[in-house]
Amino acid sequence: MKRGDPTFAGAGSAWLARGQKKPQGHTHQQGPQQRDWLRGNFDPRFSLALARKDLGLAQELARATDTPMRLGVLCEQEMVEAIGRGWAGRDASIFLMLQEDRAKVQARLPPD
Repeated sequence: MKRGDPTFAGAGSAWLARGQKKPQGHTHQQGPQQRDWLRGNFDPRFSLALARKDLGLAQELARATDTPMRLGVLCEQEMVEAIGRGWAGRDASIFLMLQEDRAKVQARLPPD
């Protein structure tokens, strides 16, 4: 096993998908759209541009109420970088590919 292999950290893409299917502590059902990013499907259901706008509004509210949102700031930075790559019209989950690019790893499931 070497860096760049999706199982490098001990977890393959099939294991990741199982975690997406039934996360611990959640009672709501998740459909296949939550795993689309593992299949490389970034057809827009909710665009990155709209997600970034909504997160920006949440960040403004957090600032106005002195509420720390450290992870929100990080996500917003990632979204801005993804938009800079021309991905604004794609599904909001596409910004997850930034970390894949940085790690030089691609975790994908086979098509259904």
